[in-house]
Amino acid sequence: MLSKRLRDLERAGIVERRQRLDGKGSEYHLTPAGQELGPVFAQIGVWSERWLRRPIFEETPDTGLLMWWMRGTLNTDALPAGRTVIQFHFRRAPEKLRYFWLLLPEADLCLSDPGFGIDITVRSDAKTLTAVWVGDLPLATALRNGAIELEGPRQLVRSFPKWFGLHPLFANVDHPATRPRVMSAD
Repeated sequence: MLSKRLRDLERAGIVERRQRLDGKGSEYHLTPAGQELGPVFAQIGVWSERWLRRPIFEETPDTGLLMWWMRGTLNTDALPAGRTVIQFHFRRAPEKLRYFWLLLPEADLCLSDPGFGIDITVRSDAKTLTAVWVGDLPLATALRNGAIELEGPRQLVRSFPKWFGLHPLFANVDHPATRPRVMSAD
C-alpha cells in the first residue's frame, strides 16, 4: 500500500525517487510542489491537535515511530562534545519495541545496542514520553513523580531538559478549555 501511495505521489509531482548515494536502492524526496504543501499540512496538524485530539493516555503509542520523530528534535548542542549514546527503555512495551539507542550528535537510531557504551538511560512508558514530547505533560512533573527515570552521569541527567526537544508544532498549540493540555502520568 505504501509503495502504491508513493508511486501516486510521484505521478502527481509531489515526490521524486532518487538513487541513494551508497547505490543501495532509492529514496523519496519532496519536489518543490511537495515542499510548498508543507505549511498546509503543518496547519492541518495544528488544527487537528487543537480540536480533534484524543488524550494520549487512551492508547499505547508506537515506540518506534515516537523514537523516529524524537531523534529529529533533540538539541545536540546541549550534550558534551563527541559521541553520546542514549538508551531508551520503554516499560511494558512489546519486547521488540522496548529498547532503542540514539547515537548523537548524528541522531542515528539503533534497534540494538551499538556497542559504544551507554552514557544515559531514559526509562519511561511510551504514553508518558509521548505526552511529554507533544507538550501534554510537563517534563519536570514526569521526572519528579518518577514517570520518567534517568540514569547516568549527573551532568547528563541534569542537562536532560536542555537537550530533550519537544514536538516542533504540537508542543506549543493552545487548547480550548474543552480539550485541556495538561494530563497526569499516574
